[in-house]
Amino acid sequence: MRHFFEIDDHSKFGELLEKWANGTETRKPEVPEDFLLLLEQYGIKGKLPNKNSALGEIKEIKYKDLKNETLIVEIPTWQMIHIGKTEAVNAPGGYPFPKDYDKGYGHAPDPNIDEDIKKEVFYARIGDYAIGSCM
Repeated sequence: MRHFFEIDDHSKFGELLEKWANGTETRKPEVPEDFLLLLEQYGIKGKLPNKNSALGEIKEIKYKDLKNETLIVEIPTWQMIHIGKTEAVNAPGGYPFPKDYDKGYGHAPDPNIDEDIKKEVFYARIGDYAIGSCM
């Protein structure tokens, strides 16, 4: 699945998310340049879409502090779904699983799956991420 915000280390980003959640990091920059600088301070290289990307330039960063008693359903834009699905189904070398999957399973998932399964995996992944319960 396409990531419209790219980082080079999801583990370090997860540690930063924990710091935001427990209050040990309070800075939450809303300007893209400041956000990328904060990531650099944590050893994370980030890349946001620019004005020439299919989605256009990211102009602001927003944060959503979740609450245990609230379910947030994030609905991606139509463009995000369209681009992600097209790339997932047509990816050279198979389905584009996240690079960190092999750490948890001891090997990377087999990306060479047929088109119907690629679509099913794509929809399952956006469905899972949309409810924000990937913990």
